[in-house]
Amino acid sequence: MTLPTETFQTLIYRGHFHVTEELDYSGSILSAGMGWGYQDADTIFPPLRNCSLSYPTLHRDAMIEVSEDVFKDRLSYLWDFYEARKTAANEPFLMKSPKDGKWFLWRFADEKLSYELLDLYMASSGVKLEQANVRGLSPDNADGSFNEEE
Repeated sequence: MTLPTETFQTLIYRGHFHVTEELDYSGSILSAGMGWGYQDADTIFPPLRNCSLSYPTLHRDAMIEVSEDVFKDRLSYLWDFYEARKTAANEPFLMKSPKDGKWFLWRFADEKLSYELLDLYMASSGVKLEQANVRGLSPDNADGSFNEEE
């Protein structure tokens, strides 16, 4: 399968950004404790990724080209992107992981967000994203990533 760019929007990020990425094993391991420290466990799913995307500098003034000859500052772009994804029933979007260059589907983790809070997050701890999966769409790799080319 190729990258599903016709089905899902791609989050554009440019310039100096910072991403903190973590793995969440809470839904990945099925285990049973048997007393006296014994445990039987199996990994049933790969861990999901969570990340925080921030622009510690120039998130208000630096412009990015969102389409041909259309420019927005990063804060306005991310706000519009967040609002559009949430309005579309929390529709996932594509973003390349800066950690390893793999493409994943993501969702915004925050259900309630103001423009001012988004501004604060972009300059500090970051906007929270979580890896998403979609029924009927199989990723190319076991970690849930998609290949850029066939």
